[in-house]
Amino acid sequence: MIRQTPGRTAPPTIAAEDWSVLFDAVQERLSVAVSAQVASDESALVALERLQATVRECVGALQQLHEAQKHHRLHRPTPELDRLGTRIALA
Repeated sequence: MIRQTPGRTAPPTIAAEDWSVLFDAVQERLSVAVSAQVASDESALVALERLQATVRECVGALQQLHEAQKHHRLHRPTPELDRLGTRIALA
C-alpha cells in the first residue's frame, strides 16, 4: 500500500489503486468515532477526549496523504517529458 523511501524524508509512495482505500479508511474512522455511544460508566469528558484524539489522528493521516499527493505531482513524469525522452533515445 504505502512504501517509505529508505533514507529520505520524502512522503511515502502510494500506489494509485490505494488512494481510494486510504481516504475511505479515514472517512470510516471518523464516521465510527462520531457514531460511538458513550458507555454508561464513561464521563462525557472522557468521551469527548477520545473523539478529539480520533479527529486529530485523522487530520494527521489526511496531512500525510496530502503531502504524498503533492510530492507525487511534483515528481511524476509528464507526457511532454516522456515524449522528449523518447525522441532523445531515438536520435
